Amino acid sequence: MAKQQIRFFILLFLCVSYCMAHENEPKEYSEWKERHHAQEGKPREFTPRQLVCADRYDLLAKYIYARLHELGADTTWGREIYDAHIHVWNNYFEAFPRKHGIQSFYDSFHETIAS
Repeated sequence: MAKQQIRFFILLFLCVSYCMAHENEPKEYSEWKERHHAQEGKPREFTPRQLVCADRYDLLAKYIYARLHELGADTTWGREIYDAHIHVWNNYFEAFPRKHGIQSFYDSFHETIAS
């Protein structure tokens, strides 16, 4: 894929994330929770296939960061994308599980990657 196309998709992803972060609860998120009978703070089991869908705007940023992290790539690009996504999505705050500040998101995600 050409660099120009990659930049376009990243820009599109960040724009969508920004727009969604500035609503009380994104419509897509509400619909996803309803489809999967999910409730905040109540763990559910899913197959990976159920989680990969158009509603998951965060997957691209997380995949890029996780892949570069696992490869030990000497680049800040993945970290910058992940950081920008978390910033526009929730301004580095999540109530459950409690996360405040970008480092708590990195710590939690590193645990997920390692599991």
